[in-house]
Amino acid sequence: GCTIAGAMASRFARPCGVRARGYPPSRRASTSCSFSSSQPPSGPPRRLIIPGQEGAPSGPSGRGPRSRSPQKPPVPTQLEDVSVGKKGSMGAHGNFRLPSNFMERSPGDVGARDGGAAAPGMGMGMMSTEDMLAMLRDQSDYWYNLAPVIVHLRQGGVDSYVIEEHTGVAAIDQNSWVVAGDVHASLVNAVDPEILDVFSQEDGNHLLYPLRMLQVGERITVAKHIAASGEVHDGAASEALVRAFREMRRKRPRGFNLDSCGDALAYKFLKDAQEETRDEDRRISLAERGLELADSDSARAALNRLLEEHLDEEQEHIMKMKKVLPVVGLDVEELDTCMLCVAGSFDTIDAAQLDAAGRSTMEDVFGTVTASKQGEKWVSLPMYTTMVRAKDPVAVFIEDGHTLTKFGSESNQPAMLVVDRAINAASVRTTGVDPMLAYLCPSQTSPGVDLVLGSELVSEETQAYGVDDILAVALIACKPPLLRKDDGDAVVQRDS
Repeated sequence: GCTIAGAMASRFARPCGVRARGYPPSRRASTSCSFSSSQPPSGPPRRLIIPGQEGAPSGPSGRGPRSRSPQKPPVPTQLEDVSVGKKGSMGAHGNFRLPSNFMERSPGDVGARDGGAAAPGMGMGMMSTEDMLAMLRDQSDYWYNLAPVIVHLRQGGVDSYVIEEHTGVAAIDQNSWVVAGDVHASLVNAVDPEILDVFSQEDGNHLLYPLRMLQVGERITVAKHIAASGEVHDGAASEALVRAFREMRRKRPRGFNLDSCGDALAYKFLKDAQEETRDEDRRISLAERGLELADSDSARAALNRLLEEHLDEEQEHIMKMKKVLPVVGLDVEELDTCMLCVAGSFDTIDAAQLDAAGRSTMEDVFGTVTASKQGEKWVSLPMYTTMVRAKDPVAVFIEDGHTLTKFGSESNQPAMLVVDRAINAASVRTTGVDPMLAYLCPSQTSPGVDLVLGSELVSEETQAYGVDDILAVALIACKPPLLRKDDGDAVVQRDS
């Protein structure tokens, strides 16, 4: 007769054909899937041992002490013993009950219960932490059946690095098993068992891990292609396939079947061939490779059209000349600047100089500026919204940034003050003074100009400046970029 201890041993045995990755042959030989012997047992007749009865051996679940070599140190955490419902040491389990249908299960059916299908991870409440660590250490099941064990340990408070220390399964592999295990679970009832067998191999988790980015229906399509093609052998190839599949479904190219992985790869090679303009041989090779992978006739036709294109002598000459002189097309953002005439310096400019400064008029598609006077200085500044709305902007150079201290400037960096001459004394008399704006007025204490708040112009207490003194309204002050010093990987910004 088979004892409960023998049933428990066969319960967690490695299924036949499962490799013990990372262990020497001698170690793997000790974990044989055969627990029976043709020789009759020697010694006194065996009897059924019920945990909790008098005479039952001590140890977890009444099975007596277990020998395992090498002996692992105890897990440095305190888990809840789910079999007795309280925290404590993993000692004798007085309320232990064997799960129903236990004797009919195969070694791979870790979570089967009540005669139903295997549900990995659902029967681990009856297992101790040491048993779960032993499963991972011995790798006594397929990787996707071991993934729920990792999840159960983590939920119980066992850190990934503690699991790695006691089982030899690296933390990065634990994460791969768990994520790929979720993908595997979504395919169990959706594809044939023969397809799932492809991912039961030792590195099957690396094939399924990239599929986490796909929806369930897309996972089924990609998984079937991986199993049928036999060309995807590692995680890198699987990730390349997933990227190509997602790219095709996002761009939806005409003539390509959006539900075909072969057309997805063909579309990838078509784009690569179109972008290859220097090496004609490689361009043809890419197109031919895409033609081999295409599933639909329309996709093959698109690749054939590319192969049938032949450059004439004029096109070949143009291709050669492109290497001599690069011709590039500019983006709108690269021309999105504003050219302003510099009227003078803040400390010396007067009303006549401000009025005589050239008007900013940009022409043609490149924004070409024609200087109205010889010797004028112009500056290029970003086209901020306030500058776009200005009707007659010019720039005034400020040598010392402390001039703008009351406006928030904290350094002595120079600045370029942009003002709009269209808002002057004449226009303000009609629209009124805005107390929240700063106006440019002639300085009454020194040469040059001053910035005066609108609230000071309308205040009865301050009579130094009036509306008639307004020359322009200040729009924005721009400081030069900070100097950058490249010190290896870090970029240090330092003030001038």
